[in-house]
Amino acid sequence: MFCFCISWHQQCINHKPKTMRQNTIIEHTASRIALNNQLEVFLKVKQAANADFSFLNPSDELHRYYLHTKEKFGNNNKKDNGIPKKEG
Repeated sequence: MFCFCISWHQQCINHKPKTMRQNTIIEHTASRIALNNQLEVFLKVKQAANADFSFLNPSDELHRYYLHTKEKFGNNNKKDNGIPKKEG
């Protein structure tokens, strides 16, 4: 079983998505939520019955993977915001 530790909460992730589709949904959602935290609340309410978004529930086995992915995208966004973009 795959396990890696995350420094910001010192817990291991023991579960990764089983399919590329699951992984794509988690990564896409995490990247959007990293830009707009209110989207997470909206999705939790609107997609509560949708199994594709069960990773938003803290008791889900993929929730830690989702948090790690969201943190990764959040750090990337912080780096991008500090670099001026070239025009033209």
